[in-house]
Amino acid sequence: MPKYCPPIDATTRRTMVYPPVSPYDPPFHPPARPVRPIRALAIAVVVTLGVGALVDVFSLVVTFERLSLVSGLIDSPDSVDISAVETNDSWYALCGVVDTAAYVLTGVVFVVWLYRARSNAEAITPIAHRRSKSLLIFGWIIPIASLWLPKQVVDDIWVTSTPQDPPLNPRHPTALEGARHSGLVWAWWLTWLIAFWGAGFFYRAARGDDLGSELLAVRTEIYFAIPVFAATVLAALVVMRITQAQEARRAAAVPWG
Repeated sequence: MPKYCPPIDATTRRTMVYPPVSPYDPPFHPPARPVRPIRALAIAVVVTLGVGALVDVFSLVVTFERLSLVSGLIDSPDSVDISAVETNDSWYALCGVVDTAAYVLTGVVFVVWLYRARSNAEAITPIAHRRSKSLLIFGWIIPIASLWLPKQVVDDIWVTSTPQDPPLNPRHPTALEGARHSGLVWAWWLTWLIAFWGAGFFYRAARGDDLGSELLAVRTEIYFAIPVFAATVLAALVVMRITQAQEARRAAAVPWG
């Protein structure tokens, strides 16, 4: 017959030390606040990323048609059906609007997920992050600094959500600066910079009123489609990896160090 175990009061629970989950996890006190569910938000991010990718695929089809039409207008204007050009113009403009809407929606959902992930990471590993929570939002739009601030935010969430070898020292004020950062986060961020900043720079440089400039702009969109899709896939992987780590810790109810 099992022995009766009296309930543990809140004060006693806060002073308990839980055993390590793996050889890399030192015993540590439980977090001051619980790790909240995050899987639903992660799924929402992945779904919006997928929707945006589908919009990009359709836009790419329209762009390839535009490439053919513009090339025809340059080489042999009389051989191109003007009604086809007008139809493509309409589809091209519509794709731009839908693509922008999908991008904004994905950005909003991603930031909401990022905020929850940051709160969970702080609960899992009680260590000060390098950037404030306000930079979860404004770090993306600050000129120049947006080239590295969002990555630092994600880096710190990744490091404090997953087991580290050697473990982080919560009492060290610069523990996150010297931590080993994820190669996956690096890959996502580099492709994001190429897809967003690189494509934007070349597209604006190529734009003009003549057909030659239009042809160059269309080719730029096609060339940068690869890093756009790569950044989408890698972003989904980063979101799911962090989510899996936090959900595993939430299920175990034991914090990582």
